This record gives sequence, C-alpha cells and structure tokens, in this order.
Amino acid sequence: YLAETLDIPYVLSFDSAVKKSFSRWSISNRNCRGLIGFSGTVAAHLKKAYRKYDRIITQLNIGVFVEDFCSCFSEQNRVPSMVIAQRLENVMSFEPLLGALKHLAIDGYEFILGIVGTGPAESRIHEMVNALGLSQRVTVVGKIRPLRPVFSDADIFIQPQANIDTSSRLLEAMSVGMIVAAARGSGNDILLDGET
Repeated sequence: YLAETLDIPYVLSFDSAVKKSFSRWSISNRNCRGLIGFSGTVAAHLKKAYRKYDRIITQLNIGVFVEDFCSCFSEQNRVPSMVIAQRLENVMSFEPLLGALKHLAIDGYEFILGIVGTGPAESRIHEMVNALGLSQRVTVVGKIRPLRPVFSDADIFIQPQANIDTSSRLLEAMSVGMIVAAARGSGNDILLDGET
C-alpha cells in the first residue's frame, strides 16, 4: 500500500508455501518488481498463484551463519539431547514421539528432550509427559532467546509435525550441525532425506 501510495517499486518475499498466505496479497502491476520464494517449493507455489508474474518470480534460498564446529554427538560422555522448538498448537503431533521416547526409556537408553515453546497444547503436553513417566527426561520450557546457544549444546533437532513453512529454527539447528529428525510429508525442500 505504501509503495503504491508513494509510487515506488517494491519486492514481496514469501517464506511459506501455504496457499492462504498468497491469496491475501494484491500485486500492483505498476510497482511490483519481484516476488521472492525462499525455497523451490515456495517459488513453485508462487508461479501457480501468480501466473502473470512468472517473469519476476525468483527463488532465493535462505542462508544462515554456519559454525565451524558440529554440535551433534560432539562429546562422547554427554547424555544425548534433543530439542523441539515450535509453537505448541497440537498435542496429537507429540503423542507418537513421546510414545517412542517412553519405549527408549524402558529399554534403558539415556536421553533428554527439551520442548521450547508456548501455546494452547502446552498443559496437555505436560500432562502427557507426566502420564508416560518421562518428567525426569523431558522438560517443557517457554520461549528462549536466543536459541543458538541451546542448539549448539544439543544433538538432535526434532520437528514432530509436517510443516511446509521454512522454519528459521530449523535453519538455525542445521547451521550448528544438529541432526534433524522431521515428520514425513513436510513438503519443504530444505528437508531432503539423506541429503540435508
């Protein structure tokens, strides 16, 4: 709106392939100079949603600073640690993961899991952790800023539900060399099994 009012060129960037986010943007034929998708999936969705702007759609992959030191399993005697960092919207996406962790605990494996985030499912996740007897191994904490130091001391980043958005937390975890475990069906081309 501001660019049209002032009659200046602008560029729109999209970090999500969620179709509803495309429909709310009206593009000015006169002022729009580019549409940027932060991954191949997002750029492909842009090309479908805005066919007449195909010539100004660009894919520009998000970058992060990468550490020289890889954090995952860097210390032999350290208890393996996992981190989930996301908004706690859906308790059902945590059920399979917590069930698997319960079986690992029964089998005698040592581990810790930190769930970083807040949301409507937070109290139910606490209840599930307690009901499964995992309260000594799983901790749910609110928002932590910055997350990079937490990621730098952890081994595995877990994304327990399919998510087609490009998560800055996912990129941050990858940048410090964490192993990424993600739900299938993400449709996010940053998550390529066996490659990234």
